[in-house]
Amino acid sequence: AKRRRKPLRHSRCGCGKETTAGNMDERSIGFRTGHRDVIHDVEYDQFGKRLATCSADHFIHVYDAKQDGSGWKVTNSWKAHSGAVWRVSWANPEFGQLLASCSEDQSVCIWEEEESQGEEDGTTWQKKFVIVDAKDAVQDVAFSPSHIGLRLATASRDGYLRVYEAADVMNLGGWAVTDEVLVEREGGLLCVSWNKSRFDPVMLVVGSSIGAIRVFSYDDTY
Repeated sequence: AKRRRKPLRHSRCGCGKETTAGNMDERSIGFRTGHRDVIHDVEYDQFGKRLATCSADHFIHVYDAKQDGSGWKVTNSWKAHSGAVWRVSWANPEFGQLLASCSEDQSVCIWEEEESQGEEDGTTWQKKFVIVDAKDAVQDVAFSPSHIGLRLATASRDGYLRVYEAADVMNLGGWAVTDEVLVEREGGLLCVSWNKSRFDPVMLVVGSSIGAIRVFSYDDTY
């Protein structure tokens, strides 16, 4: 007879809720994040050893995986915006430890992890640049794949897709807009993603509030 798979239980958070996971590893590690409101986004870094979360409480938290594999520990937490933070994005680590965040306050922030100054050990995340081109909330932000450089795409409620590029990857204090396209006037844009393939033209896809997506290429628009 076919063996019946037992329902999964979250092993760390103590909520007792049952889940099913098909062929997934039958382990689930839950933990309290410290956020005081809705978590809008959570992102692994390139190596799966770090997590970044953002929330309606205006904060970003960064967590590192514990060496014994037992879970995650918060290493940094800071107020990043004056409104709800909708998305976070890790840059490729070849550019350093960089995060981008976007918010209801209509801004995009570039953050870099640096060694703490003074007597305290550890690191802090320093704001390197603020982008304020959007006329409404910025709903999504995404760093480009590393083979096309250090670029950043944003999707905003004002309907615009905007792409920025760092003037100097060693000095993150200067970002210039390279592309600005009005995609959707009614309701705006909700999400954006880069095509990560090295073998295709550089492409971006955006999703709108009217249930449509559009794919943009640096050669063509589909």
